[in-house]
Amino acid sequence: MNAACNSMARIVVDESTGQKYKLIPIHDHDACAKAASISDILGLVSDSSGISVTQLKADRRSAQYAFPRQVAYWCCAQYTTASSVQIGRMIGHRDHTTVLSGAKKIDCILNTPNTPPAAEARRIISDVQKGLGL
Repeated sequence: MNAACNSMARIVVDESTGQKYKLIPIHDHDACAKAASISDILGLVSDSSGISVTQLKADRRSAQYAFPRQVAYWCCAQYTTASSVQIGRMIGHRDHTTVLSGAKKIDCILNTPNTPPAAEARRIISDVQKGLGL
């Protein structure tokens, strides 16, 4: 995933299809100050969601596990310099297209106000931001 350093929005390109997706962060922060690691974010998502890091990395597809995992994809794309390939490898050896698709899904949810999934995603992301000191 590539993005302009000082941009609030990130344009993410699905490498398999060439399709572009726009990811918009919840809070304005310096996109260059990406010192967080994927492991840090997984731990914070785990703490916030009540799903263990092992479960976040597992092959389980139920919404109980998939939704926090997708939030983790989104946070990793926003708050680290890791590529979608690197994020996928660290989160259960998933394909980069899975990471892109999950991050896009969270982006769409965040842009749909007043829904329970948006509120839950914002809560988890807020906890991650606090944990990262953003």
